[in-house]
Amino acid sequence: MTKEEFKAFFESQCIPADLPFDEIAKRWSTINNNLDTILPSKLFRFRKIKRDEKGKDYVLDSLKSKTIATCSASCFSDKYDALCYFDENKVRDLIVKLRLKGQIYS
Repeated sequence: MTKEEFKAFFESQCIPADLPFDEIAKRWSTINNNLDTILPSKLFRFRKIKRDEKGKDYVLDSLKSKTIATCSASCFSDKYDALCYFDENKVRDLIVKLRLKGQIYS
């Protein structure tokens, strides 16, 4: 599959939120299988190192602390930079549950 074919295929996909989980998983599996045909063996992401007005650099900080710096997908110039979108409330609830279980420390 070429990149152009994958683009057309991906743009034709629709996964309604009310689908049963097994159907959602099946559709994502099809997308991932097709994506695998066009991915190079290695991916690199170059990030500009730039300090903010307070001297903080989030890219360097995340490398030093082995964490992942994130931003909203709406900030990306390429709409395919982020294929996943997160429900902030569900993420917050999960973090709270893990903290209560003692699996995350503040």
